[in-house]
Amino acid sequence: MGLLKDAVNLGYITLDQYDEMSDEWSDYGYDARHSGNVEALENMMKDFLDLGFEDLASAVFDQYDAAISFYEELYGYSIYYDIGVTRWRDVASGRFVKDPYEWIRD
Repeated sequence: MGLLKDAVNLGYITLDQYDEMSDEWSDYGYDARHSGNVEALENMMKDFLDLGFEDLASAVFDQYDAAISFYEELYGYSIYYDIGVTRWRDVASGRFVKDPYEWIRD
């Protein structure tokens, strides 16, 4: 997983920590990379912040923002995640919209 390897290279975590974390986080990375799952990116970002890795959290945020922008362009409207009902909404109308997850990369 690229971001965890970055954490090793930057000295944030050891190789042993990488091995432990890579199993736990492999689903996040797979979901984020292969299906553009913004919730997976959000979970990664939160975990990095919890671990004190602000630089990596910022890198994940950039990917998160790019993924949301991809879906906004694809669907032609601005979206946001309504935590209260755990659903995506159109910013302008407030109506629920399709979850923004599609197979976007090989």
